[in-house]
Amino acid sequence: MEAASLTEPVGRLRDELAALDRAYSAGHHGLWAARRRAELFDTALTASFEASEAPGGVALAAVGGYGRQQQLPRSDIDLLIVHDGRHPDRIAVVAERLLYPLWDAGFEVGQAVRTPAECQGIAGERLDVLTAMLDLRGIAGDRNLVREVGERVRGVALADVAGFALALRADAHARLERYGSAANMLEPDLKQGAGGLRDVQAVRWIMALAGEALLRTAERGAIDAAEEFFVRVRSALQFETGRRSDRLLFELQPEIAASMGFSDEPRLIAEDGLMRAVFEHARSVSWIAENALARAIESTTMPTEAPAPFADADEALEALAAVAESGERPDPPVLDSVEATAFPDGFDWTDRTRSAFMRILRAGPAGVDALDALDRLGLLARLLPAWSDVRCRPQRDPYHRFTVDTHLTDALAEMGRLLASNVDEPLLAAALEQDLDRDGLLLGTLFHDIGKTGEGSHVPIGVRVATQTLDHMGMRGPSRELVEFMVGTPAAARHGHATRPDRREPDPQRGGPHRLCRAAGRVDDARDGRCRCDRPRRSHPVAPDPAPRARHARTARVRPRAHGRRARGATCREPRLGARAARERIGRRR
Repeated sequence: MEAASLTEPVGRLRDELAALDRAYSAGHHGLWAARRRAELFDTALTASFEASEAPGGVALAAVGGYGRQQQLPRSDIDLLIVHDGRHPDRIAVVAERLLYPLWDAGFEVGQAVRTPAECQGIAGERLDVLTAMLDLRGIAGDRNLVREVGERVRGVALADVAGFALALRADAHARLERYGSAANMLEPDLKQGAGGLRDVQAVRWIMALAGEALLRTAERGAIDAAEEFFVRVRSALQFETGRRSDRLLFELQPEIAASMGFSDEPRLIAEDGLMRAVFEHARSVSWIAENALARAIESTTMPTEAPAPFADADEALEALAAVAESGERPDPPVLDSVEATAFPDGFDWTDRTRSAFMRILRAGPAGVDALDALDRLGLLARLLPAWSDVRCRPQRDPYHRFTVDTHLTDALAEMGRLLASNVDEPLLAAALEQDLDRDGLLLGTLFHDIGKTGEGSHVPIGVRVATQTLDHMGMRGPSRELVEFMVGTPAAARHGHATRPDRREPDPQRGGPHRLCRAAGRVDDARDGRCRCDRPRRSHPVAPDPAPRARHARTARVRPRAHGRRARGATCREPRLGARAARERIGRRR
């Protein structure tokens, strides 16, 4: 055997892959290109296997993404060498002849060498190995051996489908804790994040075992569309970075958006259009995966009969309110009935509508789950038309990590916790003892950033939008006034910071940020209504400008960097924080 016979297939493979990369723009390498890339690897590896002089009872198989024929531009090549155990001394030689040319050519290879019995044993111990081998596909060698491995591994999963679904759900929760959600994080992980490609694959694995009846036809279509879109974005990301990449960072989003064909639109720049599409697909995937796993765990399938709708939208909202007040999440039968209920465009609110909606808001985190369910069904925007402008909308500042709508619902959940629990902070505890307008606080929290629609300054826009929405809801009285105040007060004032040149002047906006302070007795009327938290803040002293020679000598030693542009005569010894570092620091402080 000549060395050239092993290296020539890999050399041709590199040339063919380069031609495939050039054939389409970076943002248009979808599932078809991934399958074509896998076929090129198949051809090269088949030639290498034949040249390796492998003995009988040996096979080369693809697993994982390569097994699914989803080979992305910079993804690993996941290989499994299966043998029957008769020639253990020759297997190592075969593996070296197959793998070293790939490594020398710069490919990342994930490999394993096992017998069928070993495959079955480790599949029963490790979920990641089991799922990778569920996508097993033979490339060269003994096909019967590959078939035996596939049957053994599938048997492990089929032995307890509900347990397998439980393991997938636990893995999804662990990934959510580690990688966050691709459905609302501003820098999502497209593979491991909740709602990303791993959840798409989980749906496919459980459907392969429990049957396609787990999903509706529309849900299967949504999974297919999300998979195609995520493969395109992830491929473009790998082309842009030149390596295996899964997280769509801020600085990469403009280039990826351009390669995907997104362009600036009124109130939506190209990268925001890209991210909005990512969030919408991820939310669909997350919702479908959660429901599919729940059905598999309960050994149920989609009902063959159409669900019975509620009498009207008010009854549907009342049912969701009752579930939220019990602290539970709405189950699939309730959601099916809600979805079957007519929620006409231009929905007119009634007293029953307001009552049910406020019951949902008062339910705290469980109420947010009900709002999330309405949003996933496309019904929240019919109740609140202004919601469509903030839904899945990114925020581009270092202080937010989530989309506008997720920020609003998270804030609502936190307000619900504060109003429903005992707190240790004396000021807040004293304020909660007062006769507060809790409905106004909850609704104001939900609407406080409703003006972030891409038109400009969100405070005046938010006031206009909130006023229109409150008119649509038929809200009157003190609760309406409090909502308008919370939306119309700039964020800095809401958080207790100065928005006027002199913080010691009385706040002219209905008590301003000190409304709760006044309720807690912290405002001293004898001091012209000044609050005790209005004490002057101590600022960091700035030394006078030293002589230029001395100043340059000092900076040469310390190498300081100023925040933003350096102010003449002042130096800062703390490095300027970039957007990503600032978010990480804020997250640690929280």
